[in-house]
Amino acid sequence: VEIDPETGTTRVDRYLAVDDFGRIVNPLIVEGQIHGGAAQAIGQACMEICRYDPESGQLLTGSF
Repeated sequence: VEIDPETGTTRVDRYLAVDDFGRIVNPLIVEGQIHGGAAQAIGQACMEICRYDPESGQLLTGSF
């Protein structure tokens, strides 16, 4: 990940995913699942914000 120190903008330069599958019946579905999981992970890491209630400490954004 590259972060521009002036703007705070982040950029993912490289992403590596390792998956362990059993017998693959439909390779296209597996490929789609890998790509979708990677996109969701990058989105959560770069864009999601976890908010907590300051008084109780309760997580307010429990669902991603």
